Amino acid sequence: MRYHWNQGSLEVARNKVMRLLKQEKDPVKRDFYSKTIDAINQNIFLEYYKYEYKAKPFMNRVVDAANGQVGYNRFVNVICDIQSQVSKVYDEISDVASREDILAGMNPELFSFKRYTHDETVELTRKFYNGFDRELAKKFMKVYSDRYNSIKYVPNQKRNIFDTFDLSGYCVGIGGIGKNFMSIGNYEGIYKVGCTVHECGHAIKNLIVPEKTVSDGVDFIGEVESIFPEMIFYHEMGKDIDPFQSAYHMFGYSMIYYESASNVIFQKLIIDKWLQNNCKFDKSVYDSLKEDYNMTRSDVRESIGIDVTDEGPYVISFAIVMELLNLYKKDKDKALYLYKKLISIPPTEDPLVTLLKYENDLCGFEHLATEYSEISQEYKKQLIRKM
Repeated sequence: MRYHWNQGSLEVARNKVMRLLKQEKDPVKRDFYSKTIDAINQNIFLEYYKYEYKAKPFMNRVVDAANGQVGYNRFVNVICDIQSQVSKVYDEISDVASREDILAGMNPELFSFKRYTHDETVELTRKFYNGFDRELAKKFMKVYSDRYNSIKYVPNQKRNIFDTFDLSGYCVGIGGIGKNFMSIGNYEGIYKVGCTVHECGHAIKNLIVPEKTVSDGVDFIGEVESIFPEMIFYHEMGKDIDPFQSAYHMFGYSMIYYESASNVIFQKLIIDKWLQNNCKFDKSVYDSLKEDYNMTRSDVRESIGIDVTDEGPYVISFAIVMELLNLYKKDKDKALYLYKKLISIPPTEDPLVTLLKYENDLCGFEHLATEYSEISQEYKKQLIRKM
């Protein structure tokens, strides 16, 4: 079957790594193979994974949130900086979102797009990487040559990224044998191509730094490898295919990550109030949150369910990507150089330390509001044309 893999495929990969482990004498390589096997065992369940929310008791979730906020405080502070920068153009973003709502109500069919076949999608992805960077294109061809056994498209009934969806995509990297398994939502339009470009970004990084496939901890810049090529796809090739779709998806992503940043910050405000109240969540905390931030009890319960380690990497990575995009428009070679540096970082290096290395180019977020504004204005222009 073309474009297919399943639980058995992961088990075959595991058996290959187990054979390598038995033959290997080098203790460092043996440790890597052993960790790879453990990682495969943990990932095998993904084939049957369902995104079901199992609610813990409320106070358990409060404690989990507090631990996340404290444990990753320095990254939360970065997210606060990001949200502060984007807030400068919030009114502009809101205006465009309102225009979209009006147009969607007038003619929802405008948001239905042509479906690409799997072959068309992968070929467009190949074409993109060939034009993106010669060095990365060579890595991509290793993924492409194994495409029928490493990529699958799963049924998806949702039309666009603004709907709640079960799966956008994921990539399981088997560093020990240079193998990747990708599962991608079968979306309409160029979003399917964008998702494929995105997951292939993860796959390429896995080939460059295979040790990362078994590293522990949270990589708060770990989505740069995938979001940057996806945004460049929409910015260049996607715009040539359909400028409306391109603007639509870039704006959608900018909104999603702004809201994610806001979610993390709302949770921080809640936890701060809880700590000030001697770790008691009573009526006085709810009243204070309502008075200071106009948060309802429903808002509080929703915000407490946020996981900093889930939301944070996407927020910080997207902000870095916006800085890279700004640089790419002025100096493509330098942007690609920095991008390749970021995706080649060894797992032993702290992601925040890495971020600070490129502070002058990426970490100040001084172009973030500008890029958000440009994305909003381009989408506004496309919406006006459709009205």
